[in-house]
Amino acid sequence: MGTPVSIFNCPSEPSSALPVGRAATNYRANQGSQLMWRKPPTVSSDPNFGMPAPNGVFVSDKSLKAAEITDGLSNTAAFSEHPLADFNNAAVSKFDTFRPGTFPATPDEAIQQCKAVDTANLAMQGVSDVGAPWLQSYHSTTQYFHVSGPNTRSCMFPPGRIATTAASYHTGGVMVSMCDGSVDFFSDSIELPIWRALGSRDGGEVVSRN
Repeated sequence: MGTPVSIFNCPSEPSSALPVGRAATNYRANQGSQLMWRKPPTVSSDPNFGMPAPNGVFVSDKSLKAAEITDGLSNTAAFSEHPLADFNNAAVSKFDTFRPGTFPATPDEAIQQCKAVDTANLAMQGVSDVGAPWLQSYHSTTQYFHVSGPNTRSCMFPPGRIATTAASYHTGGVMVSMCDGSVDFFSDSIELPIWRALGSRDGGEVVSRN
């Protein structure tokens, strides 16, 4: 966990202040455009029962083959980027993951509730340990969602509903590695339906990347 791996770090990342024993990553795996971080429960009394399953390409408890990415490898995101936060819940960084204290039923509700957070209120801090250690499989460390657009606020809605984003220090957008190995720059102004379509592996959407 504490061994730096240079290819995991974006050259644009200015922060080098990390807790002892943690090495960082600026790159995250695509969980999809739904809210669930893990697969939905099968027990009807669970608050997440009936929620749609994750539809990205790196999801828990599932090993995907290329043939299962039916939207096409060139139309489906694999990885994007996110700067480090401040590793301090007594301070505010715009790259923290915030905790509105709500429980959205849909991705659109999650966006609105995340936007409404008073980020100056430290009680709204969810996770400030963003981006390290690179070995940890976690929604604020190595995973991101296509719920809201690039460079928007990241939020968590326990238990299990997440809307962490792709973000960067690049002007106006983020770099995304697609499942076919190509890398594209996607603007912050990308239409939300297109961004969400890029996040799903099997939604049947027609995506124009021009």
